[in-house]
Amino acid sequence: MVSEVQKLFLVLAVFGILHIPVLAFPNWLVFDETIYITNAHYILDGSSNFNVGQPPLGKDILALSILYFQDNMDIGGNKVYSFAWRFPSVIFGILCLFLFYRIVEKLSVGKRLALFSTMLLSFDNFFFIHSSIGTLDIFFLFFMMLSIDLYLSNRSKLSAVSSGFALVAKFFSIFGIIIIVCYEFVNLIRRGLWGIKEWIKFSSKYLMVSTLVFVILLIALDIVSYRNPADKINYWNPLEHIRAMFDEHSGLLVTSPKTHFLLGIACNPWYWFLNPTPMHYYITRLDGWWTPMIQSSGTLYMHIFHYFLQIQYLGTYTLPIVVLGFVSLPYLAYDFYKNRSQASLFFLIWFGVCYFFWWPLALAGRIMFFYYFMPSIPAICYADIKFLNSIVPSNKRTLVILGFIMLCFVYFAWFLYPVRLINVIW
Repeated sequence: MVSEVQKLFLVLAVFGILHIPVLAFPNWLVFDETIYITNAHYILDGSSNFNVGQPPLGKDILALSILYFQDNMDIGGNKVYSFAWRFPSVIFGILCLFLFYRIVEKLSVGKRLALFSTMLLSFDNFFFIHSSIGTLDIFFLFFMMLSIDLYLSNRSKLSAVSSGFALVAKFFSIFGIIIIVCYEFVNLIRRGLWGIKEWIKFSSKYLMVSTLVFVILLIALDIVSYRNPADKINYWNPLEHIRAMFDEHSGLLVTSPKTHFLLGIACNPWYWFLNPTPMHYYITRLDGWWTPMIQSSGTLYMHIFHYFLQIQYLGTYTLPIVVLGFVSLPYLAYDFYKNRSQASLFFLIWFGVCYFFWWPLALAGRIMFFYYFMPSIPAICYADIKFLNSIVPSNKRTLVILGFIMLCFVYFAWFLYPVRLINVIW
C-alpha cells in the first residue's frame, strides 16, 4: 500500500522530471531572465547594479547557482548555459509544492485534500513556468509559503523572519504578512475588545520582526552584492535603496512615455478572470557571452540533435483550474459561513489579498501584468478540490477529482507546456 507521503514525493518527482527539457531549452534567455540573469552576472563581476527596482536576494540566489555551475553544463556535446540559472527555480518550485501540501494538511486536517490540491497546483501553467525560468517570483512565493507554514505551526517569530526574507526577495512581496495579519484579525475579533488588543499586539510584533529582518538582510546583501563604488553611495544605505525601489515602481504608469512599450503586454486585474491577455514570454539570444540581444517574441523553433522543437513560453494559467474557481471560490465563503471552516476562511483571505491587492494600484494608473495573478493560483487550487470533495458523492469522489486533475494536466501538456517535439528528422 502506497502511503500519502510516498504519493506526495511521486508528485514532486513528476514535477521535477517535467522540468528537465525546460532546463536546457532554449539555451537563451526567456522573458525577465534578460534582466535578472544579466544582473546576476554583474553581481559576480562586481559591476554596477542596473536593476534598482528589485531587492537583491533572488538575484543573489541566481548568481550563486551561476557561480557553482559556471554556465557550463555539457549535454550531448552542447554547452547548456541555461541550466545554471534555471536550476534554483525548479528546486524552489518543488519546495513550494511541499510547503503547500503542509499548509493544506494543517488547515484541513487531512492528507487526501492536501495531496490532490498539490497535484492540481503542479499542473498550473503560471506556477510551472515561474518554477522554470530564472526570475524572482518563485523565490518570494517560497518564503511567503514558508512564513504561512511556520505561522500555522505556532512559530510566529520564525514566520515573521521568513516574511522578512520574502520582502528582500522581490518588491511587492508583502502578501504573506497581510494574509496572516488578516486571518489573525478575523479569528480574534470575535473575542471583542480583548481580541482586538491581542491582534494589535500580535500584528505590531510580527511587522516589527519582519521589517527588522528585511532591513538587516537588505544592508548585508547590498554590501555583498554591489561592490561598485557608485553602488555603495546609492544602495549601501537601506533607505536610499528602498527609495530607489519605490521610485522605479511608481514610474511604471500607463501615462508615462517611458513605459509605452509595455502597454502591449499590460493587463489590468479585472480582466485576469474574464478576458485575460496571455503574455508571450519573449526569448532572447546570447550575443557573445551573456550580453542579451532581443531575438524573438512568442515562438521559437530549434533544430537540436535529430528533432525540431517548438519553444513557446505562454504567461497564462491552466484554464480549467480558474474556470472552476468561479464556483469553488464562492463555495469557500459558503463553507465558512455554514461550517466555520478555518481552511475555507484562510484560503479566501489568501485569494482576496493576492488578487485584490492589485486593484487600487491599477486604478491609480500603475501598469499591471497578467503574471501578477500567479500567487493567487494556490488558493484557487485548494478551492477547486474542496468544492469537488464536498459536492460529489463519496463513492465517486476520488474518481471525479482525479479526472479533473487529469483534465488540467492534458490541457497544460497539450496547449501550454513550453517545450514540445513537433517533428523528427530521419
